[in-house]
Amino acid sequence: NFSEPLSKALTFRFNNQYQYLQDIQDVGIYYRDAKNNYDLLDEAQARGFERDQHRVNSYVGLSYKIKQVTLSAGVNNLWQSINNEFKKVAAPTRTTLFDVLPSFSLNWKQLSAQVNRSVTAPSINNLIPVPDSTNPFFIRYGNPDLKPARRTSFYVSNFNFLQGSGTSYNIYLNGTFTDDDVVMSRTVLANGVQVTKPVNASGSFNLYAGIGFGKEFKNQQKFIFSFRFSPYMNYDRRKLIVNNNVSTASTFGIGPNFNLSFNWNDKVEMRPMYNPSINRTTYTDPAFKNIQAITHYLENELIIRLPAKLVWETNIAYRYNSEVAPGLPKENLLWNAAVTLLMLKDEVGMLKLGVFDILNRNNGFYRFTSQNQITDQQT
Repeated sequence: NFSEPLSKALTFRFNNQYQYLQDIQDVGIYYRDAKNNYDLLDEAQARGFERDQHRVNSYVGLSYKIKQVTLSAGVNNLWQSINNEFKKVAAPTRTTLFDVLPSFSLNWKQLSAQVNRSVTAPSINNLIPVPDSTNPFFIRYGNPDLKPARRTSFYVSNFNFLQGSGTSYNIYLNGTFTDDDVVMSRTVLANGVQVTKPVNASGSFNLYAGIGFGKEFKNQQKFIFSFRFSPYMNYDRRKLIVNNNVSTASTFGIGPNFNLSFNWNDKVEMRPMYNPSINRTTYTDPAFKNIQAITHYLENELIIRLPAKLVWETNIAYRYNSEVAPGLPKENLLWNAAVTLLMLKDEVGMLKLGVFDILNRNNGFYRFTSQNQITDQQT
C-alpha cells in the first residue's frame, strides 16, 4: 500500500495485492466386497480435480477531501491465471483473465458509500467435464464453457451514537447486479431423476436493507432500560431453468426486530426479544406454486447475581414456522438454565452447572426454497 499527498486536499493511492489459491478434491465410489466392507473402488466413476489460481490486483486512484467529505475514485486492474486439471481428462484447461474495474467511494462523518465492479472466475466444481453420479437421483454435469460472473455492487451505511442522550441509529443498504451469473439448468426425467448443468444467465439481483433505532434510559436507583427497533428487508431475483423453460424466481423477506433490556445494579438482568419475519417466493412460470412462510421467534433471558458469588441464568425461546413438511411440528419451545459459583481471588474461577433443553422439546426444523426445490432440514 502506498499513498502520497499531492496537495492539502488531493492524495494519490496505489495498492497491490497478490493471491495464490489451490483447490484439490478427490472423490472415489466404493462398493461392498464379499465381507460387506466398502473396499472395492469403482475406477470408472472415480473423479477429482486440482486448481491453481494466481490473482494480481493493482489499484490506482485519487482521494479528494473537502472538509469532512472524502471522495475516492480509481480503477482495479485484475489479472488472473487459472490452471485446472481433471482426473481422467488428459489435457488441463488454462485460463487467463484481465479486467479493468472502476470503483468509487464517499465518506462523510459516519456515512460511507461505495460502488465497485468485480469479476469472479467460475468455480472448478462447475467446470468438471465428468458427470457426478454419486447420487443416482441427482446427476450433475459440469460446463467447461462457463464465463466469469461480472458484478456491480453498491453499499451505503451510517451509524451514529449520541453519547449524551444514549440514542443510537443506523441504516444500511447493499445490493449486487450480476451478469453471466451461474445458475443450474435442470432437466426432470419421467422417472423423477434430476439432471443439472450450470449455465450463465444475466439479470440476477439481490438487495439487503435495514434501519435501526435504540435508546438507553438510566436513573439514580441504578436501573437501566434500553430498547432497539431494527426492521430489515431482503430481495433476491435470478433465472430459473427447468426442462429448457426459462423463467424468474424472486424471493422477498421482511421482518421488524424488537429488543429490550432491563438491568438493575448488575444484580438482575432481563433481555426479551421478538423477531417476526415473512418470506415469499414467487415464480413467473405458472408451473410453480408461489410460497409464503411466516416465522415468529421470541426469546427471553434472565440473569440474577444474588447472593454473592452465585449467578442464576435461564433462557427460554419459542419459534413458530407456518411452513414445514407435513407431519412435522410448526412450533418449538427451548428452555435452558444454569447456575454458576464464582471462586478464587477476584472471582477469576467459576464452577458452572448447565442444563440444556429442560423440556426435551428441541427440534431444529427449517424449510427454504431454492430454484425448483423445497428443502426441509432437521437438526
